[in-house]
Amino acid sequence: MSVSSGRTSVSNLKGPNSLFDSIRTNQLSNINSKSSITVQYSFKSSSFFPTNFLSSQPQFHTQVDLSVRNFPCLLFLHGTNPGGFDVSRWMAGGIAQAQNVFDPNSRYSALNLKDLDDIDFKKVKSNKLLNNQLEDSIDVNDGYNYFDMFGPGFYNSKIGSVGDYDLSENLVPLGLLNVSRPGYLESSLTVEDSFYAEALAIIRLLDNLSIRSVRIVAHSTAALLALEMAAMPQFRDRVRSIVMIDPVLNTSEYDLNKMKWKLGPLPSFIKNRYLYYANIRNGYDSKQYLNFIRDTCGDLAVNEMYSDLALYKLYSSVGVLFSNCEQRKAGVHSDIIKLYKFLKNEANAHQFWKLVNSPIYCISTSNTSEEFEKQEFSNDSIYLEELRKSALLNVQSKIVEYSRVYGGGSLLYPLGQVSNLILEFLRKHR
Repeated sequence: MSVSSGRTSVSNLKGPNSLFDSIRTNQLSNINSKSSITVQYSFKSSSFFPTNFLSSQPQFHTQVDLSVRNFPCLLFLHGTNPGGFDVSRWMAGGIAQAQNVFDPNSRYSALNLKDLDDIDFKKVKSNKLLNNQLEDSIDVNDGYNYFDMFGPGFYNSKIGSVGDYDLSENLVPLGLLNVSRPGYLESSLTVEDSFYAEALAIIRLLDNLSIRSVRIVAHSTAALLALEMAAMPQFRDRVRSIVMIDPVLNTSEYDLNKMKWKLGPLPSFIKNRYLYYANIRNGYDSKQYLNFIRDTCGDLAVNEMYSDLALYKLYSSVGVLFSNCEQRKAGVHSDIIKLYKFLKNEANAHQFWKLVNSPIYCISTSNTSEEFEKQEFSNDSIYLEELRKSALLNVQSKIVEYSRVYGGGSLLYPLGQVSNLILEFLRKHR
């Protein structure tokens, strides 16, 4: 659904300093400055899972159960490629699944299984769902398996605690707020292409929903938006923590030119055919689709897909994130301009980050099969990780933690493993 979130004044626009900016400024000048922007969002409890978080035609509820705002709120911010409301929902789906596994009150919880020895894993492996035509065999216990987290008779309601965690901490569901950033799908553009204007729009949405505080989960370029929100004097005390997944905290002219080139002149119907329909036409268990998941989300993602039926459902929806290209184009253009502005004013941005005092968790994933096989980062991945650490030296947060995940993809990440890491961090820093 959508909400009116206000606009900043056109007078705030600075003069264009490139042909690219000039064209965009002319587009923005035609927008009525008194109108409001529309932010597409969904606000649901994690207990709703495994309700479909994604489908070829996502259903948007006309009413929101505002009782969800009393739960700890996770705000999901998607990146640029892929970007859109459905990407945020996909991210939230992984968190909901991981949360329900830990929550003994959830009917989907593995903790409700009295004795996992009763499960015949040979039958699970022989399930038709797990039979695929890949030349490379997939071991469902290699690299990822939810059941590895629990031993036989793991949960006993009389004990009340498991491992290092108090189960009472996990009884409350999470409020999952998924937004489509400006220009993506049904969300309109802000008058100014800046992370500041975008942050104001999202803050107005949070105010309209009466959400007192948020824990931000940001992917890729959205990390810059998360830091912008966490540094704003009128909002930073409401940011309880920030999780960054493969954050873009540094950029260059070369990187931006690559983004513009990928946007390309191809018509959207050709992109949809190539990115979406071509990958799903042979089915989700086909070699073609699994290679698509391996390239997009990583080798570990394929193992996850065949270790958990709920994750299988989420991974089978990844193709949706690359459909409706025309409706995402304006958001990508806007993000490129925002990154250009960040590049030209990087020193000022770093000064502004000194106002950030929320706990930060930075997750870096590898993106090659060789790194997954060796379980170690390549020199390129180490270099990217060091750049992120260098950028985050500018924040004043007392808690800045880092993790590595082996087996990531070129555009997304292994949803199950990363979701578990996020929940562990949130439980430590509530």
